[in-house]
Amino acid sequence: GYLIKSAGPVEFLDAVRRAKRAGKARATFVRPLARRDMWVPTYTTKGAVAGKPPVTWEDGRVRPFVSAIITSVARLNSSEPNIHNVPLYLRDQFAAEPIYPRDDLSYPGRVLLSGDVDQFHLRIIANRWRVGRLLQAFHDGVDPHSSLALDFFGTAFRNADGWGPEGFSLKAKPKKGSLADRMRNMAKVMRYQGAYADVEEGLYRSVLKVEDKDTGDLPFAHMTLREVKRLYRIWMRAEPEWQNAWQWVEDSYKANGGWLEECVLGRRSGGLENGKKQAVVNYDILAAEPAIMSLIEADVRAAFPEDFDGPNTGL
Repeated sequence: GYLIKSAGPVEFLDAVRRAKRAGKARATFVRPLARRDMWVPTYTTKGAVAGKPPVTWEDGRVRPFVSAIITSVARLNSSEPNIHNVPLYLRDQFAAEPIYPRDDLSYPGRVLLSGDVDQFHLRIIANRWRVGRLLQAFHDGVDPHSSLALDFFGTAFRNADGWGPEGFSLKAKPKKGSLADRMRNMAKVMRYQGAYADVEEGLYRSVLKVEDKDTGDLPFAHMTLREVKRLYRIWMRAEPEWQNAWQWVEDSYKANGGWLEECVLGRRSGGLENGKKQAVVNYDILAAEPAIMSLIEADVRAAFPEDFDGPNTGL
């Protein structure tokens, strides 16, 4: 009651949204991650156990079911729990302890390595759909999102706070949280939200719902449909290859009789939501990502074969 009396409608709705967000995180991740041996089951009126037991085993580890065959694009898919969708503000807490503690003698000499590909998604789009300006940006070491932000905001982006001591540069990212960073994020959001032919009204709805993963804020909720349309037109004038690619993928889907073939290893799609435009265009890029990563993994395994540095070494 106090919240309703003291806050305006915007603040009230934001508080409701955050409460639902926290409640969903609690029900989806916090409660299920309790340890099984500490779980006290509750029962229904018919004597059956209510709900599923927690997913954390007695040794403190989580062992989700992981499959690469459920989704059409062949990305890993996990359940009980879905570890791919753990919110960032919870993920860091669960990743605090290393899988192989350095002082644990039961795992001598083991090292956990991880790697990432810089702007992997956008690099595939640039090469697959031949987006000239993206190809040039990656060749020249230019940040493609800053380039688009310069198209959107011009001199205001150049003069915004957040650049280093040497000033504005398309080869450097602005300081996180600065005005220049927020402008760059606007360009990044537009490009990724609209990457699969989600245009104008659809793009507008997507942009409004974008959340800051650290704070839970909606940084673009203030934007109007007119503003989003204007930025979209600027983007398409600068990089017209996107629209040509979307049409080409759709034409390929129809010519094949309702399926696509992934461009690296040839994995075929299913019906892709009966030809829904976003699903069809999405497959052409997303299906290439796990295929390329499979080739990378094969190269890594070849470089570090079993016993490469003595007994029991290797992946």
